[in-house]
Amino acid sequence: MIIKIQVAPLFFLFYNNIVMKDPEGIILFIVGALAACAVFLGVITAIKKSFSTPKTEMTDSTEMISEQRRHAKEVADSQKRLIQDQKQKIRDLQRR
Repeated sequence: MIIKIQVAPLFFLFYNNIVMKDPEGIILFIVGALAACAVFLGVITAIKKSFSTPKTEMTDSTEMISEQRRHAKEVADSQKRLIQDQKQKIRDLQRR
């Protein structure tokens, strides 16, 4: 035997009991409904944030690689210049 819970009649019964007995009840009902919506949306937002991955900065890898290559080339060129200067100094000293 399947038991069906009918939410709509329960809602209308609850609504009629509050609003019909007390005219100020509609204000309480609206405030309560808004508060329930706010809590529901807050819970949904918290769940979304907890499951989302942190955003990472996108860096241009090709630019980084070209910068590294340029720096490596500068270092190699300066080493070659220093070696050539040292060899030239040795040659100059040997001639004297």
